[in-house]
Amino acid sequence: MVETNLKIVKNLTNADIDEKEIQKAFENNLDTIEEGLKYIGSFIPIGTGVIDPLALDDENNPVIIEFKKQGKFDEGALIQVMNYYSWFKSDENHFLYIKDIAKKSGFENIGNNLGLIIVLSDVRDDVKNACWALEPNIKIVEYFLSRDSKGEIQIVPKVVIDTSVGGEREIKTPKTEEEHFKGKESLRPIYEALIKEIKEKIDMKIKPNPAPQDYIALTNRNNFCGIHVKSKFLRLDLLLAPEDINDNNNPKRLIGHTWNDEWSFVRVSSKNEIDEELLKWIKVAYDKAS
Repeated sequence: MVETNLKIVKNLTNADIDEKEIQKAFENNLDTIEEGLKYIGSFIPIGTGVIDPLALDDENNPVIIEFKKQGKFDEGALIQVMNYYSWFKSDENHFLYIKDIAKKSGFENIGNNLGLIIVLSDVRDDVKNACWALEPNIKIVEYFLSRDSKGEIQIVPKVVIDTSVGGEREIKTPKTEEEHFKGKESLRPIYEALIKEIKEKIDMKIKPNPAPQDYIALTNRNNFCGIHVKSKFLRLDLLLAPEDINDNNNPKRLIGHTWNDEWSFVRVSSKNEIDEELLKWIKVAYDKAS
């Protein structure tokens, strides 16, 4: 699919844009998601939630679309649309309810297949792979925000998964520590100092797992820390919800995570930043994962 820019609003920062504005922009340009999509309505209540927008595809089959603003967790979006799908599959009268809504909007000859589309800013490889194992056809559209020469915010969408047209899950071999630090060797001493401090002050049994593609995992039964090797710093994703850090006296250092409210992240760009405050947060995440 060719990438197409959608205009949102003028003179706003990215942080000012909420989920409803992104949804409205897409609803006015449904062809950027899938050619032939026809808008029926938004915020339609069903027995297990509220459908963001409901549409019809080019064969008049109902399509549920779920939007997420930047930073929302993609796994939750997939679970949400599958929950909707399960509700429709559990009782044929539930599907008749949607058909009736479409007919009241002036559409006839409604099809019997239900499509699912998720629109979000970022999706992990494991979530993409999970889509191929599910019964319904699923399309995932990623987008990013940009600003044009006039200062206006644009959305650039791109289809990254469409199980209706065939394909296969992407299998990647596990990464090594050396691969994570390739071209970023200057960060290796900071990483080694961090692991040394964690082992000495939290748990000597902790062993970093570099196998994931995007991060090095630290685990205590469950993952409590993901170390992302960036170009100029290490980003530590910690299993910390807001209530876990309400005594934090340096809120600018610990930032909300891009997955969901259960995670936060902190950047470490020098050995000096591996201090008692950081180790305290890591210990809280470690205990929470046990």
